Amino acid sequence: MTRVVSKRWKETQIIQRSLISVGIAILAIFLSPAPAWLYFIVPFFSIAVGLSQANMTSLLSRSAGPSMQGEVLGVNGSVQALAMTIPPLIAGPIAAKFEPSAPLLVSSIIIIVSGLYFINHIQSGKNRVST
Repeated sequence: MTRVVSKRWKETQIIQRSLISVGIAILAIFLSPAPAWLYFIVPFFSIAVGLSQANMTSLLSRSAGPSMQGEVLGVNGSVQALAMTIPPLIAGPIAAKFEPSAPLLVSSIIIIVSGLYFINHIQSGKNRVST
């Protein structure tokens, strides 16, 4: 899927759309009226996450010079590991304080805001990545 999409759009364009799609998919999971809806939502979510992660790694790799590429990708791996550690620590207290599905709402909001920030950051030219 990533190869097909990347032939048509640039990494930045894919990330802009896939981050928002991830947030919307998580929100759809939160709002799904019946468990059967998950059969339709989860594949959409999985595709969006796959597109986001693959294209972010590709964008980082292309943005770094040859001498810095290994270091940049190593830092990226560390940040991804940290990013997978923090949500469970935050989700527990949120679920305990409000309701068990509340972390889905919070995560969807955070990811949508992150996607909007990425869109604004890329379009305003505040970065070193060419669009």
